[in-house]
Amino acid sequence: MIEYLAWLAVIILPLSYWIQVARIARHKEVRDLSLLSYCLMACGFALLSVQAYSEGSTIFLTKQLLVLLPALTTVILIIYHRKDEWHDDKDKLCSTCTNELEPHWDYCTDCGTKILKEDCNV
Repeated sequence: MIEYLAWLAVIILPLSYWIQVARIARHKEVRDLSLLSYCLMACGFALLSVQAYSEGSTIFLTKQLLVLLPALTTVILIIYHRKDEWHDDKDKLCSTCTNELEPHWDYCTDCGTKILKEDCNV
């Protein structure tokens, strides 16, 4: 029974990464994702895959490969979409640098200016 639950976990764990990949593919929005973070995850998963292979652990190797693939896919999508910009006509612009402001932001992400409530439609 424990072995079946472990294989179920191997199937469930990569789903969170694939959900992230699907979100990126749908919205083409990557500005909140860290390229470094996903690169480090992919490197860690790759190194652990080598370890699993050397130990002959089928379940561990399968799990590592199944999470490595979406991590690498996310890295590729971040690189591909990192220059994409989205515009929402409802959003206000920063009074200092004219960066588009999201309604829930407290500070401008480009210049760090504190956003006054009258600057943003909340």
